[in-house]
Amino acid sequence: MNLFYAGQYAMARDKFLAVAKDFPDAPEVRDAVYKLGEAFYREENWGEAGAYFRLYIDRYPLTHNARDAKARLAQCEERAGGPIEAARLPSRVSPVVHRAVLADFLPFPSETALRRASAQLVGQGVTTVIAAAATRPRTPVHALLGDARERQGAYFPTDRAPVVGDVIEPLCRVAGGLKLRVFALIDPLDASWAEESGGDARLDLFDPEVRARAQGLIADLAKTPVAGIVVAGLNSPPSGEASEHALAAYEKIAGRRPAPEAFFDETGAPTAAYAEFAEFKARAAAELAAALAGAAKETNASLRVFVEVDARALTDAPDALAALAQDAEALLNAPGVDGLLARVPWHKDGIADTAVLEKSAREAHALDPSGERIVLALPVFDEATKRFYLPDEIRAAYAALTGRGPRGVAVFPARLDFPYNSLFTDAPVVQGKDLAP
Repeated sequence: MNLFYAGQYAMARDKFLAVAKDFPDAPEVRDAVYKLGEAFYREENWGEAGAYFRLYIDRYPLTHNARDAKARLAQCEERAGGPIEAARLPSRVSPVVHRAVLADFLPFPSETALRRASAQLVGQGVTTVIAAAATRPRTPVHALLGDARERQGAYFPTDRAPVVGDVIEPLCRVAGGLKLRVFALIDPLDASWAEESGGDARLDLFDPEVRARAQGLIADLAKTPVAGIVVAGLNSPPSGEASEHALAAYEKIAGRRPAPEAFFDETGAPTAAYAEFAEFKARAAAELAAALAGAAKETNASLRVFVEVDARALTDAPDALAALAQDAEALLNAPGVDGLLARVPWHKDGIADTAVLEKSAREAHALDPSGERIVLALPVFDEATKRFYLPDEIRAAYAALTGRGPRGVAVFPARLDFPYNSLFTDAPVVQGKDLAP
C-alpha cells in the first residue's frame, strides 16, 4: 500500500498482482483488485481501470466499495467510449485441479481422529472436502462425538433449527492447518429444517416463509469458517402437481391460473402448459438461488456459492426432463451463483457406462469452457453391492470427465480406504484451480 499512496503505481500494481496470483483465496485479494483499478484510474488508463472495477463488482457486489467501483466503472466506460469487460487475474498454473471429495457424513469420534483423516486425504492429493451440513440428526448423538447412524453431517449452529453440536468449526480448524478447503452442502428446502419429525418431505420454494427461512439458514452457515456453500434441492422437474403458493405466483405473473392436470397428455408426453410452467419454475429457482447467494455473501463476501443440479440436466434428456437443462442454465446464470455441482451416475445394473460421463463432460464444457464453474461429482462406490467399482473403471471414468479440458471433479463417497492418490496420479492431469479460486 505504501507504494500506491506514494504514487508509484506501476510498482504497486506488480505487488497487487503478485498477491492475487500467489494467494488467490486471501482476503487481501479483494482490496488488491480495487487498488488495481484505482492505480490505473489515477494514470488515466480508462480501459484497464474499468476492467478491474468491473471485476471487483462481479466478485464482491455486496461490499462497501462496490458502489464506488460502479461509479468509477461508469466514468471509465464514458471516457473509453464503450463497455469494458472484466479483467482476468493471473493464476498460478498447477497440476492440482478440482480434487474434491464429497462427504455425506463424518463418522469421526474426536477432533484428533478428524485431523488424522483430513491429513490422510491431503496426502493423497485431495484439496477440497464438500461436507453435507445439517443441524437435526435423528439420533441424539453428535456425528463427531459418537455413532450417529442417521442424518449424519457437519452440524453447525443456527437460530432456525435445534442444534446438536458444531462440526463445521473443528473441521475448518483442522482443514485450515492442512490447506484443505471446506465447502458445506445444504438442502434448505428439506422439511427436517422445519419439522421435528424430519422425513423426506420437501418444503415449497414458492412459500415466502420457506424462502425467508432458507435465506436465514444460508446466512447462519455463512458465519462459519467454510470457504464455500453448495445449495441442493433447487433443481427438479415439475410434476403433475403444483402447490397453492406456486399456482398463485404463476397467476400473479401470467394473469391466469395454470391447470396441473393439463401438464401431460393422455400418452404421458409433456404439453405446452408443462413447458410454460417449467420455465416459470426455472426462473423462480434461479431467483431463490440468487437470494440465497446474496444472503451468504452479505455475511461473507469471499464465499463461493455453488448449486447442485440433477445430472440429467447435463445429458440428452427426454422431453419430460428437458426442463432440468433449462433450470440448470438459469441457476448457472443467477446473480451471485459461482457454479454448479452435478452427481453423475455411470453404472446401471452393475455395468459401467462411460458414455453418460462423456455426454456430461461435453455439455459441461459447452456451458463452462473454463472448467471453473461446473463441478462433476463421480461416484466410486456401489451402494447396492457395497463395493468400490474396479480401479480401471474408475480411472476410465475420471478420464472421460476430464477429457474435454479442465474440469472440476468431486469423488464420492469420502472413504479413507479409497486410494485417491492412484486415481489423481494416474488420471490425465488438467490445469486449473480448485473449487474456490
